[in-house]
Amino acid sequence: MRYRSNHSIVVLVEEEYGYRTWIWLTGMSAEEVKAWWSTKKTVNAFFYDGPVSFPGEVHRIYHESAHMREIMEMAASREGEESKHFTNDETEFYLAEEGEGRTIIPVSEKLKLPEDHWYMHLHTDNDSYMTTADGEVIKHEGWVSNEEYFSDDYEPCQEAVDESNKAMCNFMNKIIEEETGSQDGDNSNDRDSEEYN
Repeated sequence: MRYRSNHSIVVLVEEEYGYRTWIWLTGMSAEEVKAWWSTKKTVNAFFYDGPVSFPGEVHRIYHESAHMREIMEMAASREGEESKHFTNDETEFYLAEEGEGRTIIPVSEKLKLPEDHWYMHLHTDNDSYMTTADGEVIKHEGWVSNEEYFSDDYEPCQEAVDESNKAMCNFMNKIIEEETGSQDGDNSNDRDSEEYN
């Protein structure tokens, strides 16, 4: 996996809803990444699937943050065991695949994020942001404050509503396909697999 192509930006993406971590090889310059992100009217399209439709390359990874290592140590100490860590610092990760029951299967040797990587937290329009390597926070166009988001009179823009509905329908269709496919191996109901338009 090549990290760089003419100084393109690498972003560590933490997806809150799916509790997944990704590496995004943008293939873009800093200004291009800022322009792409800052023009997003909503992040609802990414709520269920994460950043898989981002431009460039997106890879699922296994990454232990300092917080995650602390949780693992507490859980192991309660069980009277010693905690095993797969990574020693926050720049190390493995490419990974999701196995049965949402288990994570490393599929690479240990890799290291570039020192100048960016970070993104991906969740909802009030809880998604990107930070550059030097700490500049970049918000998408549709970002709203918690105060506004949780107010009684908050009305999301129509695009946010449409993207949310589309994402939910597609997510539900995947569940239906998995369930009907696992029961008899035949998914003959074509309506179940239609994408929301």
